[in-house]
Amino acid sequence: MLLDALDCDELTGGDGTLSLRPGTCYRSNPMTLHNASTDCFSNGSLGIGSPLSDQAERQVDSYVDTFETRGDSYNAASAISESARNTERDLLIQLMDVDKQHVVCDAPAGGGYLADGLRGLLDRSDQLVCVEPSKTFAKPLSPDYTIFNSSISEMPVGEETFDRIGSLAGLHHVYDKLRFFKEAARTLKPGGLVVIGDVRTRTSVAKFLNGPVDRFTLSGHTGMFLRPDEYSRGFEKAGLEPVLEQVHHFNWRFHSIDQMVDYCKSLFGMVKATRSQVKTELHKHFEIESDAGQVMMPWSLVYGVGRKKSATAF
Repeated sequence: MLLDALDCDELTGGDGTLSLRPGTCYRSNPMTLHNASTDCFSNGSLGIGSPLSDQAERQVDSYVDTFETRGDSYNAASAISESARNTERDLLIQLMDVDKQHVVCDAPAGGGYLADGLRGLLDRSDQLVCVEPSKTFAKPLSPDYTIFNSSISEMPVGEETFDRIGSLAGLHHVYDKLRFFKEAARTLKPGGLVVIGDVRTRTSVAKFLNGPVDRFTLSGHTGMFLRPDEYSRGFEKAGLEPVLEQVHHFNWRFHSIDQMVDYCKSLFGMVKATRSQVKTELHKHFEIESDAGQVMMPWSLVYGVGRKKSATAF
């Protein structure tokens, strides 16, 4: 059976707990509210009612402000091209090494781009847990997923819940990344993996996002991009075993220049720019090539993998 949506104000008394905004915490799997001891969530309670730290709440407020403003535009880009960014997603999914019985978390989930790519790898859709702070951004998420509207640094689940945590291109909006790494360590099962793909500092991608995207969006863009070894050092501080940290270069692929311009204008919410200005900035920052009816825009992300150490046998 499927649980009905639960009103978070009812659950928490509207006192600023893990549901950071009035509204709905969606539950779409056969689990009880106060006991997560099921085939999916095998440890502890959901933790609903635990107040967020001031720092975590400020981070979430900043993220929410950004994607309440441009989440709809970001999601609308998929109607322009469903496959432009598939390479970066495929790289992350390959590193996640998902088994069909795994419980997998996508955080922050946005509109479900990563989750949708993972869906066919699992036995059931409710094994996908989407944690997204912005309700506007989360609107396209499938109701078949388990969805939490909460901070990714203080997720409303018990310890050792997830086999895998994936995070694609959202962590550069988080100032205190170590808090997320520690939360990954808390919520992963022994041997579980957290796999992240995000923007490396001082790259063309970083300069584009904190340059023209910052200037031409209503909310601005102040990305806090990944420094060299930041994954590895952060994983170690969080008690995770660093497995991999590697930059990958690839292309976003389009059928035409016009499609590329429209896609980027929508994805990044560049509402203050004309199409001509967006085109100029893209050519200024990237060496765009055309071949065999495809337009290729260079992009790059740094991927990191951390493993929760297995329990020591005595």
